[in-house]
Amino acid sequence: MSVEFLSLLGAFQGDCLSGCLFTLVLAGALCELREQLAVTMVRPNPPITIEGFPLETEYADDVDFMDEDEENLRQILPMATEILKSWNLFVNEDKTDFTHVYLAKSGEKDTNGKPLTGSEEWRKSITLGSMLCSKADIQRRISLGYAAFNNRTETGERPQCDQFIGFFTARCNLVKD
Repeated sequence: MSVEFLSLLGAFQGDCLSGCLFTLVLAGALCELREQLAVTMVRPNPPITIEGFPLETEYADDVDFMDEDEENLRQILPMATEILKSWNLFVNEDKTDFTHVYLAKSGEKDTNGKPLTGSEEWRKSITLGSMLCSKADIQRRISLGYAAFNNRTETGERPQCDQFIGFFTARCNLVKD
């Protein structure tokens, strides 16, 4: 233990309040961004397709935006950067990654004539991982989901489950100044 000291500058990383405050600020910033996108890009607010698929996901300090058109995501990035900056959140554009997610058709080949099925470029992505859409990954996610569900129900919480699918994703890593 250290000697008690006075801090006048927000909540520090590791502080029990830090994550809650970050989440609240991020939620406010994303709400403003969604309102702007609904007007300028006619993007649904809340960001869910007619089929029921989310167009964005958030986890810790990462936000993933999804769309069928990569150009839409490239238009979102500067708007997100500007709006989040006004909330004192910063998009780390060096860590922003645009990934085309698709399943190759049977018999489809790459430029070298090798079969694409199971070796699509997005499977090599560090952010998406090599097991996305594989049977092993689905089983792993189900197991982790059950563990999280059981852990949260033991504390009396009622978790809500989400699923996502995307064709293009842009992962933005956020930092708090």
